[in-house]
Amino acid sequence: MAARLGVCRRTVEKLLAEGRLPPPARFGRARRWGEGQIETVIQAEIERAEAGGRAQRARRGREQPRNESLSMLTAQPETSSWP
Repeated sequence: MAARLGVCRRTVEKLLAEGRLPPPARFGRARRWGEGQIETVIQAEIERAEAGGRAQRARRGREQPRNESLSMLTAQPETSSWP
């Protein structure tokens, strides 16, 4: 599963603990998932990532710049009275 998802084994353990992976079939110490289960997980993670990206983009559009240096870039230049 780790190789198919492109993650390390510890990440697979974490996803199992979070309930984001279906329980595997156990054969001794080995765990196995069906190909359909793997595809379902991959599709769910893609949709989850896309939804998160849309939420971040929406938040970014409403937020003010967090760094003052960024706000300086958008501010109008000050006029100086010095010749």
